[in-house]
Amino acid sequence: MISSYSFYLVVDHSIDNAASTIESVSSLSDSRTSVHPEHGNGISTFQIITADLVVATKIKLLFGAYIRHEDSGDA
Repeated sequence: MISSYSFYLVVDHSIDNAASTIESVSSLSDSRTSVHPEHGNGISTFQIITADLVVATKIKLLFGAYIRHEDSGDA
């Protein structure tokens, strides 16, 4: 069974270290992790979907916002 982990992160550009946070999130993208950014009005939002448990754990530890666990239903 293949599982995926989905996160939604909002970054306000006015906070300290916003640029490095945005860079960190963007750098997570690879063959097992997709990062879908949207930027506008001083806010960046990211939808992050990963099948990699290590990446999911890193996101949870770094950003503290675990949204949901999705089961793809594949057996």
